[in-house]
Amino acid sequence: MAYCTATDVYESWADITADQAGATRVTNAIAFADAIIDSSLAHRYVVPFVSTPPLIKGISTEFAAYITKYRKDPRMVTSPQTEEERQVVLAANILEKLIEGKMNLPGATERQMIKSTMEDYAPIFNLDDELGHVLDEDLADYIDDLRD
Repeated sequence: MAYCTATDVYESWADITADQAGATRVTNAIAFADAIIDSSLAHRYVVPFVSTPPLIKGISTEFAAYITKYRKDPRMVTSPQTEEERQVVLAANILEKLIEGKMNLPGATERQMIKSTMEDYAPIFNLDDELGHVLDEDLADYIDDLRD
């Protein structure tokens, strides 16, 4: 299931119609935008999303519109000052925050994250020259006992 529709892309990019953009070009751009989103968020969320969160729909729409414009004519996306290009930069920033965990998607199923600390860390090698490193036998036995 695509996260946005061709109609969403045409509405996002108000000055183009289906005849001008090409239905296949828009469909491929949507698929590519959704693949970017899925691959970016796969480590954190169960993707593809069963129901599309509004934030993901917006990101997909902006990416697909940008990709469609670029594939139609790369000269159309040369100025970062246009409203459409500011929107795609905003969408990319939001996606980055989702990847980093600085934002969450309400209602989306999150994957179980494993958190690790260094609080019980103890080096297992002596702190002498690298070529003289030896394993601390007592520590190795202790670790082995913990695993049993």
